Amino acid sequence: MTKALKFPGAGLVIVLVVYVVCFGLLFLSGYRLSALAAAKAHFTVGPNAKLLQEVDFGGDIVYLLDTAEGPRTVLCTRRFFLWRAPAAASLKACSSPVKTVGWVSYEKGTLLAVEVTDPRVAFIEAGYSGPFSKRVRKEARIGELIVFKWEGEGYFLYELKPVALSSSGEILYEYRYAVEGHRIMANTAQWYPVTNR
Repeated sequence: MTKALKFPGAGLVIVLVVYVVCFGLLFLSGYRLSALAAAKAHFTVGPNAKLLQEVDFGGDIVYLLDTAEGPRTVLCTRRFFLWRAPAAASLKACSSPVKTVGWVSYEKGTLLAVEVTDPRVAFIEAGYSGPFSKRVRKEARIGELIVFKWEGEGYFLYELKPVALSSSGEILYEYRYAVEGHRIMANTAQWYPVTNR
């Protein structure tokens, strides 16, 4: 009759192997120890992305990142001590002097990030304008991100009715869809100059 060989610490080795396998599976699923690492692990971002802005949404973090493929807005959520990035968004590139470079909307809030290269633009204004108006006006500076944040409610970008204003309050650009005759052209939402006012 042969006896089974006993190795001291065999139970510890098994536990360590299980932990390593579990952590490896979490790592492959995009979980990381920090929110920024999780954002950069998202398949549309990559490790070389440059951080533009970090915005806290009551425990969740939204990152605005500059990637080789253009700007990305990445939502990061925490589960226990690990972070993951379940969603990332990019907006269609445009040549307008006012550009939306980031946007996210979900149950905890809405974020809008705008960049301006037209020196005539002094302010960007956006927000819901219903019975309880939540419009916000921010000063525009060339080369700086203008970041808007509304907590507690998710808005579609077109609902925010963003406009770019001169120092005298004249609307110079508005974010909207292109209109051809009486038709709204899908997938054409961007900043357009206002000429007929």
